[in-house]
Amino acid sequence: MTGALFLAVSAAGAAEPPAAADFAVVEACLEKNQAAGRHRDGPCLALISGPCQALPGGETTAGMVMCLQRELAVWDCLLNRYYADIMRQLDGTAETALRDAQRAWIAYRDAACAFPPAVYEGGSIGRPLAAQCLM
Repeated sequence: MTGALFLAVSAAGAAEPPAAADFAVVEACLEKNQAAGRHRDGPCLALISGPCQALPGGETTAGMVMCLQRELAVWDCLLNRYYADIMRQLDGTAETALRDAQRAWIAYRDAACAFPPAVYEGGSIGRPLAAQCLM
């Protein structure tokens, strides 16, 4: 449901979708938290981008953005999957209300995440902050 989905870019410049292992790490964390009665997503953030940024090149601005966007792609796919699952269970007014709420949230999120690059215009930190915000 993102307005602008970012994918990681390989050294060759081609878009790379996240690996199946990336999904497995996040989904295992979500299931563990749900089974323990904890908030599902909070402690599951940065499970992909954190280790990725620890690799050679991951500490650079471009590396940070690539790592964050790789994880964002996983979260975006999961968001779309969960949204579709819920929408299949709704009809009429409830379906319209959820759709409208989701669209409003996406507009808000995209606007809020456009703020860091505007503040740090010309600086290198704006892009990683925007990518982290989207996640």
